[in-house]
Amino acid sequence: STSIFVTRRTTPAAAAMMSSRSSIVTLLICWSMIAGMETKDVTRKEADFATIFNGVWDNKDQAHKDPRFDILEIRLQPIDIPVLRPATVLFVEEAVNGFVNILNLAVVTEGPDGNIHLKRYNITHEARLKGGSFNPDVLTNITLEELHGDENCSTDFEQVESRLFIGEWAICNYVNKGRHPMYSLIFTCIHHISIMPLNVKEARTQ
Repeated sequence: STSIFVTRRTTPAAAAMMSSRSSIVTLLICWSMIAGMETKDVTRKEADFATIFNGVWDNKDQAHKDPRFDILEIRLQPIDIPVLRPATVLFVEEAVNGFVNILNLAVVTEGPDGNIHLKRYNITHEARLKGGSFNPDVLTNITLEELHGDENCSTDFEQVESRLFIGEWAICNYVNKGRHPMYSLIFTCIHHISIMPLNVKEARTQ
């Protein structure tokens, strides 16, 4: 397996105000947003998860030290999708070496077991789409008929501390021996560590 170390650079809403003190500002945002996100339709754990996930992440520090690593840039942000209300929904974009590899909508649900479960829907996009160029606002009027996901592609997280989640993220657009390979993930407000299976090359989302 290969371990990828990813750092949170900023939240999309705060991108314009970030400076050399980005880690401090991000940490304050992470703590303050957790206090204010919970509503009668969103559980405490769902709010914590969406807040910790929210942001722009990359592994540039790791890639600069070891050029064998591809550069990953990940954009995760809450998004209001009317047909999915009142669910908590995240927009998920992963770019590899500057080009989008994954576009998803992820519905966040706290299950009876207390764990966080994500149901992910693919967003069709053109080939060689540059990372960060897709405007998620165009998804506002998406219909249920336009949402397509894989029922067998599960993504689950356990909250082990107030601001620490561990879990598995299925690689839904890749099948190996009839199964979706899984990233093992550790998420905090500032960093996440991804442990990726060997010999897995993610294909572009269709």
